[in-house]
Amino acid sequence: MKATLEFSLPEEQDEHRHAIHGLDYFSALWSIREAARRRLKHSDVCSDEVKGALALAYDDICDHTEGLID
Repeated sequence: MKATLEFSLPEEQDEHRHAIHGLDYFSALWSIREAARRRLKHSDVCSDEVKGALALAYDDICDHTEGLID
């Protein structure tokens, strides 16, 4: 199976850039999510308020990336 993407440049320059950098975007999202998970996992040195904020941020990251990087 093959897939071909076509763009009308320069009008669709942003779409083209997003398509060719998709793997970079994926890697960045995965790294951000993993960094947040690690910080939450090792948050025992933080106050309960900071732990709560980390947990909320991590949940938001997971919600926004669900299905994209799972």
